Amino acid sequence: MFNQAEIHGNVSSKDPEDRIEAACALYSAFADLPDKTLGWQDLLKLTQDLKSGLRRFAANALRSAFADLPDKTLGWQDLLRLTQDADSDVRGAAAHALGSAFAHMPDKTLGWQDLLRLTLDSDINVQWGAAEALGSAFAHLPDKTLGWQDLHKLTLDPDEVVRMVAARALGSAFAHLPDKILGAKDLHKLTLDPDEVVRWGAAEALGSAFADLLDKTLGWQDLHKLTLDPDEVVRMVAARALGSAFAHLPDKILGAKDLHKLTLDPDEAVQWGAAEAL
Repeated sequence: MFNQAEIHGNVSSKDPEDRIEAACALYSAFADLPDKTLGWQDLLKLTQDLKSGLRRFAANALRSAFADLPDKTLGWQDLLRLTQDADSDVRGAAAHALGSAFAHMPDKTLGWQDLLRLTLDSDINVQWGAAEALGSAFAHLPDKTLGWQDLHKLTLDPDEVVRMVAARALGSAFAHLPDKILGAKDLHKLTLDPDEVVRWGAAEALGSAFADLLDKTLGWQDLHKLTLDPDEVVRMVAARALGSAFAHLPDKILGAKDLHKLTLDPDEAVQWGAAEAL
């Protein structure tokens, strides 16, 4: 059981270990704090800590605590401020946290626009965090048709990392898409992208979306092609995606043959991906 007075004291400690302990306690126990306003103030202080590692811990704690914050509009602004931190790890953690917080955001239309802006951040850590956030947030959008149009536009972006973000978000959001046929067409197109980072995202997305694909034969064909990709990371992600999708494959014998072949891949990371899938 955490003592709030002790947490509060550790937040102001000169010893970084005490402040880390306070951040971890706030992450784990915020819902049980008797004074959540004081707890929130302590979290805010940690978000401004001179040590970037502490600010990253604070971003994660805000993600965990968000549902119980006394003022969620201000809490959202605190997370947005962290997405502008000088440290990319802090910005990435904050962007990821926005996805978890989205369900409790009072103005989800405004929150969605914030997330879309983060997909265009100059740092890949923030873009990856934004991809997670977009996928997590989609189920809670008031207008999923407009949200789907936004994701579709991102799949056509000239920047390959933005297309990768779109692929990963599509995979997470797929079950809630208003038009799964069009969504599957976008995923299919992304598996053929000339840039390997986009194909990584598409392979991961297929694993996430496979159970909800209306045409699992086409989805399986796309996964099969990705297991033969010249890029070893694409093959590794495809192996893991096969593991996620396996229960829904239309031909499990062929799927098992692909996994077996991947365990013999010359690249060790691909072998690990296949082992994990098995």
